Amino acid sequence: MVEDYLATDQGESADINKQTIMLMKPSGINKIIGGFTLPHLVEAMLVSAGLSIREKRRKQLTEQEVRRIYPILNMSDPVYGDTWKALVIEHLTSEPVLSYLIEGDLAVVKAKIIKNHVRRALLNPLEGWYGRIVENFAHVSDEEDFDDTYQVFF
Repeated sequence: MVEDYLATDQGESADINKQTIMLMKPSGINKIIGGFTLPHLVEAMLVSAGLSIREKRRKQLTEQEVRRIYPILNMSDPVYGDTWKALVIEHLTSEPVLSYLIEGDLAVVKAKIIKNHVRRALLNPLEGWYGRIVENFAHVSDEEDFDDTYQVFF
């Protein structure tokens, strides 16, 4: 599985990364699966993948901080437009988010694989495109947005 990811363009530069930040969104923090909270399950998955959680913080984000983490919200989007942006900002500022500073070999790749597996498990196709945005329960920083995300949280 990791080998498949590394064969893609996304994984080529990620293999040198030893640090990433995972941002768990409000919809993820409040999710219960099999009697466990999603944060506890994700934390266990990260550790079992050989990663360490160096720091963990809960924070209420402002719109300005959301726009810093997601610069795409500051650009024109001909497909989804302003409605999508407003929903993302509203969701990320509605309740505190949880951030993890993660370290270890292939940290970016492993964290994204975990995020994508959990995301697929949570996806409810009957909810339409809004459900897909909300069920995107986490963001994993890469080289392009690590510094901005780090400054917002740590």
